[in-house]
Amino acid sequence: MARVFKSLKMKNPFEIFVPEQLPDKNIQTLSRDEFEAVLNAVDTYDKTMTYQNDKRESIKKTMYFPWLKIGFKLCLLVGCRREEIVELKWSNIFVAESGVKFFLLENLKVNRIKKGKKAKMKHIPINADLEQLLVELGMDEKKNSNDFILFPERDCTTKTIMDRLSRSFTHYKKEAGITKDI
Repeated sequence: MARVFKSLKMKNPFEIFVPEQLPDKNIQTLSRDEFEAVLNAVDTYDKTMTYQNDKRESIKKTMYFPWLKIGFKLCLLVGCRREEIVELKWSNIFVAESGVKFFLLENLKVNRIKKGKKAKMKHIPINADLEQLLVELGMDEKKNSNDFILFPERDCTTKTIMDRLSRSFTHYKKEAGITKDI
């Protein structure tokens, strides 16, 4: 059998492989002051954005929603994907025997990729800042309820809320004068 492999002539497909060079990106983060400037912009700057559609018509789009600042803070403090933030429920909060509080979430992106096979659950610790925000939002009364944490009285889809969060953050970041590529 070893003789067969020695006489077998195969071309190595990786002999002429040239890896692409990825461009260097200098992705930056916001400072605390810059993040607070974005939050302040929600209250003080233009709540609409004007743009031109394909027919060169001027369109005004609302960029303000009452739950935006809470959504921005949740994104910062939880650190999950926006879909996971929007889908957070009070019933996702668990307390370990040691007293440590955490969110127990499905890994939505991995589950989608695996198509039916469930991935391990994600454990997101609840630190003091996040716990303070959750208490302000009514954690003590709402824990164990199946209500969403962000925008519980929904009148639109998860995708719509995710898009509004992203687009509004970009809008208010610009309004706050922040030009960083974040």
